[in-house]
Amino acid sequence: MKQHLTHKGALVSLLFLLPTAAAHAQSHGAHVHGEADIAVAIEGETVSVSIISAMYNITGFEHAPETEEQHEILDAAIARLNDGSELFEFNTAADCASIHSHHSLHAEETHEASDDDEHAHHDEDEQDEEHEGHEEHRSHDHDDHAGHRDLEAEYEFTCQTPDRLSSMEFKLFGDFGNLEKVNAILLIDGRQTAVDLTPGHRTLYLNGS
Repeated sequence: MKQHLTHKGALVSLLFLLPTAAAHAQSHGAHVHGEADIAVAIEGETVSVSIISAMYNITGFEHAPETEEQHEILDAAIARLNDGSELFEFNTAADCASIHSHHSLHAEETHEASDDDEHAHHDEDEQDEEHEGHEEHRSHDHDDHAGHRDLEAEYEFTCQTPDRLSSMEFKLFGDFGNLEKVNAILLIDGRQTAVDLTPGHRTLYLNGS
């Protein structure tokens, strides 16, 4: 029987896969609105999934929520991301269940908006005292930071009959309307495969068919 990957071992494998997924996607960096990089590693009964996506694909914005609607969108995204079974569905015969989930999006971020507002006037006063060139530099840095925010997530599943594992549906396309493409990297039995998935082609076939 194959030795199963531990959770830490599976994630280490995926850390090497995700840069490959990003390179497969584009040559100008991983942060692309509409696209996400996902790595899937299968070892014995364990399926590990790692995601890197622009936050825009998940919430439609990349800053702390500023309106009630944005707060609701953030809360709904968190609830969806908390359970891997809500995002990925395996063929029934494999009998897979989610055993671990972790993501970088947290409800505490809803407080960032008020914190930003508290410091906003103070920052404006400081900028008024600085020369124009320095002010422009600060603004540019802030815009770059606010406009390039990523979501990172990790999931792990165990399958009771892994020999019957054949497909994995990416249900996250239905959950996050801004997501148009997934650059998927699959590692199984020592083989690495790159696959592009879209809302119209959202199933990753795990048996090579």
